[in-house]
Amino acid sequence: MANIWQPKYEGMDHINIYSKSKLPIGRALSNFFLSKFTMPDYGTFNSVEAFYYWLLSGKKFDDIRELHGYKAKQYGLNLPKKVKIDKKFKIEIQKAITYKILQHSYIQDLLIESTLPFAHYYYYGDAMFTPKIYDMSKEHSYMIEAIEQIRVDLKKNGKVTSTHL
Repeated sequence: MANIWQPKYEGMDHINIYSKSKLPIGRALSNFFLSKFTMPDYGTFNSVEAFYYWLLSGKKFDDIRELHGYKAKQYGLNLPKKVKIDKKFKIEIQKAITYKILQHSYIQDLLIESTLPFAHYYYYGDAMFTPKIYDMSKEHSYMIEAIEQIRVDLKKNGKVTSTHL
């Protein structure tokens, strides 16, 4: 089955939540994005990616809090996994995404202005030809759903009223 999204059409028919997105909103919504935020129960992190691996490794490796981008992922992949990626874990990630957005008006403004559907895929090769695409939308649907709910809340209420907090 062919991928529904093509990188060459990003910005025309979708927004790719990806660190290499050609759109500012796609890059800002990526878990890699340098977006320092604080979670009331856990403290401060420089990215959702750092929080993801900190949580996955059992909340033990505080040095990851300062990382973002590929460095956070690379470091995190080498940490021992202490928890399962279950419903409880996914809710914590949704909370982290929500706090990140709440604490960055730049991202909120981009969300309010946006209308295109969200996708999440990686690709390798030239976007204008036939790149190799890895669609992560199903695996990370819980993240996309949280972002979409936040966008709906911001557009409708001017604030986040979702239950992710």
